[in-house]
Amino acid sequence: MGIYDRDYMKSEVGHEFNQKRAIKFLPSGNHLYLHFIVSLHWIIVLANLSAMVVIPILCLMGHVAWYIAFPVVTYLSQLACTRIDCPFTNYENKIRKKLGKPPIDGFIKHYFYVPYLRAKRKAKKQ
Repeated sequence: MGIYDRDYMKSEVGHEFNQKRAIKFLPSGNHLYLHFIVSLHWIIVLANLSAMVVIPILCLMGHVAWYIAFPVVTYLSQLACTRIDCPFTNYENKIRKKLGKPPIDGFIKHYFYVPYLRAKRKAKKQ
């Protein structure tokens, strides 16, 4: 179940709140906050991935010193490709726990890799 499923409006957690709202199709406060955190996390992930491409190019062109570029790109690569705890993912899991949703293992796995596998399986069936 992803954050884009509207099943949370039917769940027991906050059910009476959702019934009293004037505009029921919009996410409630905590769900809106979860959407904000996920959007901010996507921005950070995409910025890190683009920095891993742009910084070496700037280094090769002579605009950034190698002794600055190498540690930055190494850190960003390690952050993106290993299973270290990301503060944003931990924070998102706290919010998901408040909302009664299951925690995620990793941001990229949950929002990119698993949907990719689902689409791949769906394409195979057709």
